[in-house]
Amino acid sequence: MPNCAYCTQFILFGGVKEDGLTYCNDNCQAAGLVMNVASQVPSVVVSEQLLAIRRGNCPKCGGPGPVDLHTSHIINSYIIVTSWGSRFELSCQRCGVKKRLWSTLHCMLMGWWGVYGLVMTPIQIMRNLGGAFRPPKLEDTTPQLEQMIRVNIAQQALIDQSRQSTKG
Repeated sequence: MPNCAYCTQFILFGGVKEDGLTYCNDNCQAAGLVMNVASQVPSVVVSEQLLAIRRGNCPKCGGPGPVDLHTSHIINSYIIVTSWGSRFELSCQRCGVKKRLWSTLHCMLMGWWGVYGLVMTPIQIMRNLGGAFRPPKLEDTTPQLEQMIRVNIAQQALIDQSRQSTKG
C-alpha cells in the first residue's frame, strides 16, 4: 500500500497517480506539483525577493522591518476534543512578539478544558513564551519565509504557464 507523495498519509484505496507518484487526492496532487516546481526555483531569485520582503515595512502595523515569518502556537480543548497547531504571520519582530503573547493568553484560557489539553497546554505556552522572549536574531531569516517565497514563485509560474497554454 502506498503513501501520499505529498502528505505521506497511508492510501488504502485508489489515490491519484501522476509521473510515477501516488497522491491521496487532487489537493495533494496539486500541492505536490507546486512543491516540485518550488524546489527548482533558483536561489538567486529567492534571495532577491527575500531581501525585498525583509527590508520592507511590516504588513501588520506598517512600521519598519526587518519583516519575517513569525510562528505562534495555539490550543483549544473541550472535554474529549483537543486541537492544537501553529500559525504563521508575516510581520515585524514587534508584531510577532505581540501575536505570541496573545496566543499565550488564548492557550491559558482555552487549553485546559480537556484531557489532552492538560498535557499540551503547557507545551504550547512555553513555545510561545520561548519565541517571544528569545526571538531569532534580526539578521537571521526563518526557513519558513524562504519556503513561502519559493512556493509563491512556483504558484505564479504555474498560473502563468496555465494562461499561456489556454491562449495557444
